[in-house]
Amino acid sequence: MLRIHPTKQHANDLAVAVAVAVAVAVAVAVAVAFALAIALAFDFLPH
Repeated sequence: MLRIHPTKQHANDLAVAVAVAVAVAVAVAVAVAFALAIALAFDFLPH
């Protein structure tokens, strides 16, 4: 029976970690863009 190579498993973990990091980065970027858009909208509204 073939054993899963440890480096292969490590690469898989790395891929998952990178995917999570990218997802978090995108979520943060969207949140920041949304906050900026709201701030700009309030800035353009007549006070």
